[in-house]
Amino acid sequence: AFVGSSLLFAAAHHWAGEPWDERVFAFRVLAGAAFGLVFWFRSLAHAVWAHALYDVYVALVR
Repeated sequence: AFVGSSLLFAAAHHWAGEPWDERVFAFRVLAGAAFGLVFWFRSLAHAVWAHALYDVYVALVR
């Protein structure tokens, strides 16, 4: 289930029209795994906050 949810996370974050890149997909799989670990050891709220903070970081850095 853990690997499957990580793959689904990566697939769900592949936007339409975005060119395929294995490295980007692999990064998203690892991000999904990291958020899955946060969910497993903490809670859904912690995983959601981690994702939101990453989104803010990306928005500010770009």
